[in-house]
Amino acid sequence: MSSLKERKEEFVSNLNGGTTPEIYAVTTVALTAYFIWCLLKTRTRLYSKDNATSAGLTLVDFAINWLGLLLSITTYNKTPLYLNLLLLLPAIAYTFVDGTKTAPAKASIKSTPELLPKKAFLTAYRSGMIVITNVAILAVDFGVFPRRFAKVETWGTSLMDLGVGSFVFSMGLATSRSIIKLNASPNNSISFTSNFVEAIKSSVPLLVLGTIRLVSVKNLEYQEHTSEYGIHWNFFFTLGFLPPFMALLEPIIAYVPRIVVALGIGYVYELLLANHPTLLKFIILGERTDLFSANKEGIFSFIGYLSIYLSGQSLGWFLLTGYKTPHNLLRPPTAVELANYKTKATPSKQAKQKLTVRLGQKWLKLTTVSPINGLIIMNIVFHGMSYYLDNHYNYGVSRRMANLPYVVWVNAYNATFLLGFVLIEKVFFGLNNEAIPYEEKVSENLESINRNGLAIFLLANLATGMVNMSVNTLDCDRWISMLILVAYSLFLSSLSIVLLRKKIFIKV
Repeated sequence: MSSLKERKEEFVSNLNGGTTPEIYAVTTVALTAYFIWCLLKTRTRLYSKDNATSAGLTLVDFAINWLGLLLSITTYNKTPLYLNLLLLLPAIAYTFVDGTKTAPAKASIKSTPELLPKKAFLTAYRSGMIVITNVAILAVDFGVFPRRFAKVETWGTSLMDLGVGSFVFSMGLATSRSIIKLNASPNNSISFTSNFVEAIKSSVPLLVLGTIRLVSVKNLEYQEHTSEYGIHWNFFFTLGFLPPFMALLEPIIAYVPRIVVALGIGYVYELLLANHPTLLKFIILGERTDLFSANKEGIFSFIGYLSIYLSGQSLGWFLLTGYKTPHNLLRPPTAVELANYKTKATPSKQAKQKLTVRLGQKWLKLTTVSPINGLIIMNIVFHGMSYYLDNHYNYGVSRRMANLPYVVWVNAYNATFLLGFVLIEKVFFGLNNEAIPYEEKVSENLESINRNGLAIFLLANLATGMVNMSVNTLDCDRWISMLILVAYSLFLSSLSIVLLRKKIFIKV
């Protein structure tokens, strides 16, 4: 008879995934949750200042932002659109009961605008992604979680495959903030060596966490899925090695647009996978005879994750500042452009003429975009590439290798949902809503997750391990499974809110 450890390993092995449209349908609940919150915030008195920190409102936030996503990947996994209606209709009905058009408070517009104003839609996007990732890493060990949503063995698409890629994409998007800040500094030149040393320092915490996870898994006889990353590699190592490799690429990405470098890396890697006589076979079937081959999946998939990370950074140029700087579709703003942003100054006529002569008026117009226009362009590019690869290429999506079809799919999905979140914000708060304070446009629950995202993700991993060591998740019935998952979600949500209210922000 197989041991419980072997049964759990078999439970998450040799899976084929599901369809891309189904994954989109299931995760639309994150968009619906933000829509509902905005509806209740602007059309009812529920989120008035008197109720701001009440326990009842905190539970409402939890139900909107956590329970909906939990139900979408478990109980309602076959009927996500029906679930969306079940969530929407009570919220719409409540607007008739307690309906009042509540005008959000407005702040005075500063004469010198902020360099990097907080964006509510980005918080909603990132927090929704973190919530569904945290819920899925435990839910996958229960029978209530469909096997088609768990990570595939080699070829195919699944919810959890998308989750790890989206996590890397959102990290790239977030780190573009520090690059823009650096460009705004008068002394923004950093030597290659100094940049690399700083990157190593920032990687140490994640590499330490990866090592702790490795030692814990081996010593506690915890279930392992070796073909996911390898014998020793884990996701924390992937995250930890990203900053040093970004520093190594700096001489290139300083001059070549990051989105070009990102897709170039993915393309060259795909050429090697498709044309090298033994590489593909080695990754899938090769024996694990040394340290390199023992971790071949983690090492080679890192190339794809690096491409995704760069892609996420590229979108930050036009999403984070909220000010259209020249060529923000392709590169971060320069110090001069950011100085113009601070003063709302515009280039002189002579400067414009020189710029037009040098680069071309049409090219300047095409590559200088608003967040919405930039996302529309990126959606066309990524979905166009994805459609071509799906219909005219021999190899499909593989998270195990993080190949080009996987990279493009992750990019396309995230660009689509970012567009969805920004449109919802604009619908409820107006096209130009800079005068409305950030806190008025995002829930406390989402803000709490966003401020401690990586720390909460780490805690979710620890809690997942504790549950698995304490409970036979495979043999739990539906009700017990859901009870555990709700309690786990409530624990993570409550802790994140406590940290926010105590102003404790943990940087990992």
